[in-house]
Amino acid sequence: MATVLSILQNVCATVAIPLPTVIFGATDRTSLELKNLIQAAADTIVDTADWNLLNSVATITGDGTTTDFDVPSDFKRFAAGTGIWERGFPRKLRSVENLADWREYQLRIVHPFPPVYRFFGDYISFMPAPENGIILSYDYISANSVRDNFNNAKTTFTADTDTFVLDARLLELLCLVLWKQRKGLDFTSELSDYEAKLARLRTIDSGIRPVLSHCNPRAAQANIWPEVIGE
Repeated sequence: MATVLSILQNVCATVAIPLPTVIFGATDRTSLELKNLIQAAADTIVDTADWNLLNSVATITGDGTTTDFDVPSDFKRFAAGTGIWERGFPRKLRSVENLADWREYQLRIVHPFPPVYRFFGDYISFMPAPENGIILSYDYISANSVRDNFNNAKTTFTADTDTFVLDARLLELLCLVLWKQRKGLDFTSELSDYEAKLARLRTIDSGIRPVLSHCNPRAAQANIWPEVIGE
């Protein structure tokens, strides 16, 4: 299985710079650049779709009084087009996106029906409080896109032996794009390879959500990326 070190060694070989024997633990400029590079590439790939391998389910059990519940520690975002469901009925709760609307609900004497909820970044607030014994569930995308050599999940690369949960070749291709972009080099060919690989993986992955491509073909032909990848 491809590791951080082997992926970055392939990148270095392609762009004709000395192959590193260690990345994490090294303090030279190139190693620091490569560490930043592969993390930015991984984060970008994770954000392109609701990948099956990163899809998780969280559950909440009501007690009749608690209204605020923390999201899981690896929570990155809600899976697109899902929402929060009450098991048993099943019944979908209504999401309140606007803070002003949420404040209005709080001022009402009668609680809304069906119940509503709002996401506040690191917790979800419900109105009214989920009844005692009621189980709610929702799909979310995990931020744990990295595994260490003991297969423990984590959010970022911290060791040369770490692996990427998603496709390693896709990660390598995007690292090449990023490297050349940041060095002011032509990356049209690498961009084309990356977009083609990404499109194939999107087709294969049945849990994917439709997203706008990061690639502007005209911009790619002009060797200009519409925005810095990974930011």
